[in-house]
Amino acid sequence: MKNYNKITTEEFDRRFDEGEDISDFVDWSKGKRLHGGKRMGSGRKKIGRKAYTVRLRPEVHESIQQRAHKKGITISEYIEKLLIN
Repeated sequence: MKNYNKITTEEFDRRFDEGEDISDFVDWSKGKRLHGGKRMGSGRKKIGRKAYTVRLRPEVHESIQQRAHKKGITISEYIEKLLIN
């Protein structure tokens, strides 16, 4: 294990801002990749539903959309009610 030099954060920032090599002050073995990695709570949440693709004529889609809007629910909820009832 390498013995890392210790400096103040102000000194570290100054050296970094001036473009100096700061690798002697960083323990790279403890680094974590933050971008593109898994983060707690990220991504789509499971809602217990399956996705389906249905191709409808534009006038049918418009009709379903209007009826769902009148009831104040989503298109998915409207279609689900039609199928279950």
